[in-house]
Amino acid sequence: MILTSTSLLFSLLLKPGPVVSYTVTLDPADTTSIRVAMVIQAATTAETRIAMAVHPEYNDRFWRFVRDLRADVDGEPVAIAAEGNHSWRVPTPIGKHRTTVTYRIQLPPESSNNRAVWHTTVRRNGASINSTDTFLYLPDYPRSLVAVAFRVPENWEVRSGLSCTFQRIAPGTRSCAGESASTVTDATTLLDSPILLGELRSWSFSVQGIRHEVVYWPLPQSPGFDSAAFVAGIESYARQAFGLFGRAPYSKYTFLIEDGAGGALEHRNSVSIGAQSSELASDLRAAMGEIAHEFFHTWN
Repeated sequence: MILTSTSLLFSLLLKPGPVVSYTVTLDPADTTSIRVAMVIQAATTAETRIAMAVHPEYNDRFWRFVRDLRADVDGEPVAIAAEGNHSWRVPTPIGKHRTTVTYRIQLPPESSNNRAVWHTTVRRNGASINSTDTFLYLPDYPRSLVAVAFRVPENWEVRSGLSCTFQRIAPGTRSCAGESASTVTDATTLLDSPILLGELRSWSFSVQGIRHEVVYWPLPQSPGFDSAAFVAGIESYARQAFGLFGRAPYSKYTFLIEDGAGGALEHRNSVSIGAQSSELASDLRAAMGEIAHEFFHTWN
């Protein structure tokens, strides 16, 4: 049988693959690195390729900052073979085996108070995770099912555009796997979903029965601003967009807004926006144009 390019694409997307679970550890006492454990189960081949994704627009080549890359199968260390500058091959015996890959992201030096909003960063009061630069994935199985958990301080919240809600499953652990610990999303969706963690402020509103969350990650000791007016302004944009397009291409939407950052990057059902609290305190319109622009991209 000869596959057309379209049918080949669909065969790859529907290709059965392993299940992956991630545990990300963040320590506010160490704002220079992120630790990740990646467990691969139900493998269909004796060896599996892992890689760091390349963003088509903002490629920061974060594979340069991967450190201490190791793997084991059922607790026994195994060798990892490099394959190019951002991919590797690891043994994944078929059957009821677990391949665990661990690594550390050594964050490049950058001011946590003045950075591009899509740059991963850790502060004492939280973290901003660009999933593309954090989660190694299985490039041969872009729709592989995944679950995600974070080990973070007890008072940190976790917010993202993912359809699940991060729940406390143990002291200091938040899981996006739901009550039954079942898989909740796929790799492609995870890589397109930035995540905010920490001492967050959040509000919500609904348009046509669809929930919209506004999440703000402030700098420590940041000045206050009129949050009610700020959220009302965002809601008005959402209502105007619904009036223009008729319906939304999502079932939930999250505005992830960060103090100490600049720029913006849209995603399928979320957006990362840099908005300085010092500017919002004096003029709420400082960030509104950027928010409206990026939100409009949801339909484009």
